[in-house]
Amino acid sequence: MRMDTRTRSGSATCAAREAIRVQEIFTSHFFEEGEGAVWHLAGILLSRKLCYAGGVVPYQITTAAIGFSLQIFLLNVVQIEAFYVSLILFVSWAWDAVTDPLVGYLVSRSSWTPIGKLMPWEVLAMPFGVLSYVLLWFMPQGSMSQAFSVPWYLTASCLFETLMTVRSTISSAG
Repeated sequence: MRMDTRTRSGSATCAAREAIRVQEIFTSHFFEEGEGAVWHLAGILLSRKLCYAGGVVPYQITTAAIGFSLQIFLLNVVQIEAFYVSLILFVSWAWDAVTDPLVGYLVSRSSWTPIGKLMPWEVLAMPFGVLSYVLLWFMPQGSMSQAFSVPWYLTASCLFETLMTVRSTISSAG
């Protein structure tokens, strides 16, 4: 089938008009000129977006600390055998893979409350997330046999991964 040249040129004109409209929207949303110019990104002040972005810094710091130091801590300070340290780390990462879609489903199915849809999750997850992070680096005195320390650190690690999954799901959904 052969297209009519008027249809092709009409499409080109429409595309050109759309490109100009996109450029107008882009420039009006990204900056305002004049005295006291303020940078915007898609209607939200850049400073506000930077504040929201700064909220993930503590999560990234704890993730880096766990990735870099937890294995050394468990091997050298707690003195757990290497097999059990590997087991703790593997099971906690596998647990994180299970909880990611589960938490996403639960958060999406939650209903609105007076403080919002996601805020109750945040309010409940963050204090316990901090507590579970502290438990990862805490050694109960007098009861640190291998039979006690492996379940202790496995539970603390899985709890931390679950609560941080809630936190990251909320920050990426909001």
